[in-house]
Amino acid sequence: MTHRDPVIIAGGGPVAAVLAVALWKQDIPITVLERETQPLIDQRAASNHPPTIKMLVDLGLEDILKEGLEAPKYRIWDRETRETIVEFDLTELSDEFAYPFVLQYEQYKTVRKILDLFGGKTGFNFLFEHEVRTLKQESNHVNVEVKLPDGSIKTMRASFFNRLRRRGFNYSERGRNRLSWIYV
Repeated sequence: MTHRDPVIIAGGGPVAAVLAVALWKQDIPITVLERETQPLIDQRAASNHPPTIKMLVDLGLEDILKEGLEAPKYRIWDRETRETIVEFDLTELSDEFAYPFVLQYEQYKTVRKILDLFGGKTGFNFLFEHEVRTLKQESNHVNVEVKLPDGSIKTMRASFFNRLRRRGFNYSERGRNRLSWIYV
C-alpha cells in the first residue's frame, strides 16, 4: 500500500465496515472512527439478500455463509394478522443469483467478522472511543478533529471524509447542512 492520507469514516456500523473493506481492498488506507467502545449489538436488521451476500463474499467474508442461517423462501407478513402476504422461492432464481437465498446474519456480527478478518492489517484502522468533533476542508485534504478515549483532542489528516451515521453529528458549511458526506 503506497503512502497516502487515509479515507476517514465516522461511525463503525455495518455499512461503514463494509465500505472500509471495499476501499482497503483497492489499496486505499482507511480509518474508521467510532465513538462507542465496541460494535453495537443491534438487532434491527439481519436479512442479507442475494446481491448483498455476493458482495460480502466477493469482499472476502465467505465465512458468514457457514455461520448464518439460509432461508430459500422469503416471506412478507402482515404484522397484525401474522398471515403471509406473499412468499418468494429464491431457488427458482438460481440461474440469476449465485446465492439464491436470504442469509440471516445480524449486522453486528458482520462488523465483528470484518474486525476479525481485517483488523490490524496495514492501512485498515478501526478505532473505538474516537469521536469526530469538527472538520476543516483544506485545498488538498480534510483535517478531522477527533476526541480520543482519554478526552484529549487530536487532528487527523484525511484524503476524504465520509459520514455514514446521521445521529449525533452535524456539520454546516456556509449555511448548508452536510450530514451525509464531505470530500476534497
